[in-house]
Amino acid sequence: MNGFSCSTSRCVKRLKDEDCELLLALTHLKLQQDKEVALACPELHAILGGHDHDPYFLIHNGVPIAKCGQNAATLVHMLCMS
Repeated sequence: MNGFSCSTSRCVKRLKDEDCELLLALTHLKLQQDKEVALACPELHAILGGHDHDPYFLIHNGVPIAKCGQNAATLVHMLCMS
């Protein structure tokens, strides 16, 4: 596990211990790094990311990953259900 995955995993554990109901990761990582976070933290409801300049939406390890592209040119509408 890399540094950002370890940090995210630690945060997810703490938030779950505090009975947090919705776990969203707001990142500024490359798509491959967000995929690594999804592998390390399958409890996340979604990862909303920046950094990449092209919009993406995919589900990796059961975690939706949305990248909104650059300069606020794309909006993402997600419905999270548990």
